[in-house]
Amino acid sequence: MYKKKLNFILFIVLFAVNQLFAQTPKIDLSLRDATLKEFINAVEQKTDYTFMLDNSIDQSQRISVQVRQETIYALLQKVLTGKGLTFEIANRQILLKVRPETGSNQTAKRITGTVIDQAGEPVIGASVLEKGAAANGTVTDTDGNFSLTVADNAVLKVSYIGYVTQEISVSSANNSGKRLIIKLMEDTQALEEIVVIGYGTAKRRDLTGAISSIASEQIVKVPVTNIGQAMQGRMSGVQVTNNDGAPGASVQVQIRGIGSFGDNTPLYVVDGYPGANISSINPQDIQSIDVLKDASAAAIYGNRAANGVVIITTKRGEEGQIQTSFDATTSVQFKPQPYNMLNSQEFVGLAMEVATRENSPVLAEWSNPAGLRTIDWQDVMYRSGLKQNYNLSLRGGTEKSLTSVSLGMMKHKGIVEFSDYNRYNTAFTHDYKPVKWLRSSTTARYAYTDEKVLFGSGQGGVGRLAKLIPTMTANPLTDLPDDGNGNYGYYSKTENAVRDNENVYARSKLNDQKNVHHNLTATTAIEIYPINGLTLKTNFGVSYGASSGYNFHPYDDRVPTTRKATYRQYASNSFEYLWENTANYSRTFDRHALDLLAGISIQENTARDINAEGEGVMSDGLRNLASMENIRSIAGYQQTWSLASYFGRVTYKFDERYILTATVRRDGSSRFASGNRWGTFPSVSAAWRVKEESFLKELDAVSNLKFRASYGEAGNQNIGLF
Repeated sequence: MYKKKLNFILFIVLFAVNQLFAQTPKIDLSLRDATLKEFINAVEQKTDYTFMLDNSIDQSQRISVQVRQETIYALLQKVLTGKGLTFEIANRQILLKVRPETGSNQTAKRITGTVIDQAGEPVIGASVLEKGAAANGTVTDTDGNFSLTVADNAVLKVSYIGYVTQEISVSSANNSGKRLIIKLMEDTQALEEIVVIGYGTAKRRDLTGAISSIASEQIVKVPVTNIGQAMQGRMSGVQVTNNDGAPGASVQVQIRGIGSFGDNTPLYVVDGYPGANISSINPQDIQSIDVLKDASAAAIYGNRAANGVVIITTKRGEEGQIQTSFDATTSVQFKPQPYNMLNSQEFVGLAMEVATRENSPVLAEWSNPAGLRTIDWQDVMYRSGLKQNYNLSLRGGTEKSLTSVSLGMMKHKGIVEFSDYNRYNTAFTHDYKPVKWLRSSTTARYAYTDEKVLFGSGQGGVGRLAKLIPTMTANPLTDLPDDGNGNYGYYSKTENAVRDNENVYARSKLNDQKNVHHNLTATTAIEIYPINGLTLKTNFGVSYGASSGYNFHPYDDRVPTTRKATYRQYASNSFEYLWENTANYSRTFDRHALDLLAGISIQENTARDINAEGEGVMSDGLRNLASMENIRSIAGYQQTWSLASYFGRVTYKFDERYILTATVRRDGSSRFASGNRWGTFPSVSAAWRVKEESFLKELDAVSNLKFRASYGEAGNQNIGLF
């Protein structure tokens, strides 16, 4: 039911915030007199990077380049020099911008330099901007190096997460090639950062487990549309992988690799609600993301924590006048770099040669290759994609009452024909404190999504495009995939030479599909402070999700075996409730600090599903199972699972130097067989803040030194119901 995990970590922390190290891929590329657009497509095809461009950029500019095992940063520097363009790289996205012109009384010069930390190590991915010209900037490469053309009297603004932002005058770097060496100093305030640790918070300096965090300031720097993108490349030990390129496709998140058998999805906790649906959360509403990575930190969530825990805290109202925020982003996705395919004449010539050698039959019309039309199926099925994201929020309140409201809309037209995704979401929070010993908090979130993917990924989808014969000759009315007059080309229905081919454009276009999802989560909590240091809290929440849709394939006689019309309809919903009660006591006396937590939790989920499929229909306009000639399948179910839990945590700190944390959780899950439903998940961790010792406290060369050891057990209940 659970796994044991022993972690013993002995390490030196020279900085309070973990650095994010990006592995920079290297690329082989050879282009001769290509356009900028062709260069962009080639880079996107060979790497995981995507481009975003200003609309004013001329993509017809000519480029010639030949490199082997070159970094992306160096490649862009080489290609864009003299093109009047500059770029930024962040989170696997490359933003191309027009380089701002310098004033008439100023001269421009090229500045090179290196950004290092207090230990002299290069800072990777540091932002280097020309102050007052936000569009002109770059980021440091894997060696901490950068190069930027700026005005003669410019000031550089250098920043990186966890470090104090530096402003450097470039007057000290002249055109003779003198390099700037910029040392970033640790932001000591980061040590006081508050981190969510599960049923509570702690100062980062006092952590005894492995926890990584990102704040809203980092999330909004790059336009993202889901939680996975917000986390991608920003946390050590957290791997985010795109499962599919389709609009609205989910991402796979793994924390420190594979944690257990079966499902390796981490537990998501949103505003204190464990197991929350994150696919419809607007990243613009997120205040912070804290990831519990090791077993000692995650054990407080017991039999759902084997794969790590992602705690998401959303934004709430702030005291003061109402603050209104609106942001809109639009990005274009280009067609992927196509494979070089044979045209119809080349294909037929090769096919005739093989047929002659193997004495195989061919189509009669292939004897006149000059009269055949060439169809590039990649060009037919791919298109330019478009993402649009709009967000509006209002936040404000008084000392006693704080409120926030947010609205969001995301529309994504995919790069494959007939693929679209739309999301509409809203959120409401209210905090009320009528007296100093009582506080209530309410949160409600709703999201509506609709999606359509008629030609998917894999060998049955886009992987098939490179295999289709580049000419169709069977329809006497047209040899085009779609002539615009209701006629669609098709392959011979009787000749084996083309038997496995079909007009995938017509098949997708005539298919009718609809998928709609609703998700509502609401929680309300009451906190009571009866005595100094004691907090009693009860939290009740509900989550409701519903999905419905249909898929209709019309009658199809363009293939060797005629397909009857098929119609599938489905509907599913789930209802879940959560009730948690906790008591937390914190007290500091003399050089001792004690924090105690005890709680109980119950959670229950009921899911229902029904689906049916039929074939044969009198009219393609009907969308009704009752009108189908034959019901091929019908299925449905209702199932319930529940989880009851008891948990506790003790944290003791002595003299700001020695910290001990112990947790235990006992879970009973109905997902397991009787006799195996209960499991106990303990953990213990300790830390020694050596920096606070007298022999090291005054040593400026070391900003933070801590030894840490931990042991913990966590489980995984992500299995089918028993």
